[in-house]
Amino acid sequence: MMQDLCYLPSRIAGVPLFGFSILFVVWCSLAAAWSLWHVARHGWRNADLGGHLVSIGLVAAVLVFLGRMTLDRNGVERGIPIRGYGVFLLLGITSGMVLAIYRGSLRGLSAEVMQRLAMWMFVPGVVGARLFYVIQYRAEFQRDTFGETLYACLRLTEGGLVVFGALLGAAAGFVWFCYRNRISPLPLGDVIAPSLLVGLAFGRLGCLMNGCCYGGMCDYPWAITFPSQANSTHDPSPVYARQFHSGVFDGLSLATQGSQVVVAQVTADGLAARAGLQVGDIVVRVNGRAVSSSELAHDLLSMPGEPVRRIVELVDGRTLNWTLELPSRSRPVHPTQIYSAINALVLLLFVLTLEPIVQRDGVLIATTLTLKPITRSLLEVIRVDEGGLGSFGLTISQTVGLAILLFALGLWYVIVRRPVGRERSICGSGPPIAEPQPARFRNNNA
Repeated sequence: MMQDLCYLPSRIAGVPLFGFSILFVVWCSLAAAWSLWHVARHGWRNADLGGHLVSIGLVAAVLVFLGRMTLDRNGVERGIPIRGYGVFLLLGITSGMVLAIYRGSLRGLSAEVMQRLAMWMFVPGVVGARLFYVIQYRAEFQRDTFGETLYACLRLTEGGLVVFGALLGAAAGFVWFCYRNRISPLPLGDVIAPSLLVGLAFGRLGCLMNGCCYGGMCDYPWAITFPSQANSTHDPSPVYARQFHSGVFDGLSLATQGSQVVVAQVTADGLAARAGLQVGDIVVRVNGRAVSSSELAHDLLSMPGEPVRRIVELVDGRTLNWTLELPSRSRPVHPTQIYSAINALVLLLFVLTLEPIVQRDGVLIATTLTLKPITRSLLEVIRVDEGGLGSFGLTISQTVGLAILLFALGLWYVIVRRPVGRERSICGSGPPIAEPQPARFRNNNA
């Protein structure tokens, strides 16, 4: 885990570079000059102008946003942090785009078309991924003012993107792009399916750098631990914070039964067990405060300070106490981020192996949308960063994955009803390609 790789200076010779500063003025000036030249040469109704203006606006917004990122949570200017999560996210986007451009060229699509498609999918994809995460963990983003809350929601480099949210947002952008440009969605979906998996693999390695999307505790040789401090702001890593709050370091787990707090689990030879705590004991006070729920009890056990003094009063009149010396690292957990990256690479190899033998357009993207929700739902079994949703106990990701799987089944129904053969032109102007396929397409995908 390495959230902060390095810091870039935010000033040169005392002049600020980010925010509404010199770089912003220079960029806006160059963008205005280029836009006037483009309009003079191609006219206002040029199809590419809108996409270019969106890109220009996004860069300007990023420059302004970076001005806020130079300050840490204490208001001290440290420079622009280069996050491990952001670096791997950028690698995933770049690698996926390069692969899509190459594969698109094999089907007669220019690099410019694929770049415009990437923009139409990237922006709504990031919005969907972040919106999904903010809704799921909305309590973590509450601040005193609306501006501070909005800023917390926009700090993408610290992690907090949900894959299925990105998939839903990118799908919306993909459908709109195909509709606007009159491009057949099924063959184009086959072109970008491997790129989605490449981006996912890099993205999960970014999750490993950030410490999010973690698994439950295990004692396998490949289990990993996370540090007590995630970065220079001295915040605990997500895994460490969860284990500390849930009583793992104390060797206990509490549950709420009605209005009582009951000891649900005690680790043998743990601090709580050595102090005399047993499964089934009813806790009435923690550190001098009455408790009526396990959440409140765990909150009181998680009060800052080191060494951490525990005073637990039971309903039978006993008072137990112990002192917790905080460890430097978390207990070993499943490296689910690595599992997910390997899973994406395996799916990628399967899809690429399948390509030379498929006889209908849409099979690759349908296969991706079928297998990915299934494998993600299986990984959710050992992930502990998401809670259950509803009476069925499914996580939010499992619920959305089920919806995507149902969509994929409908997509398969559409595919199998189409005639055998692949479209000669992705833009839909040519007849289906009968087997055998053209040598150029077949050889480049063998």
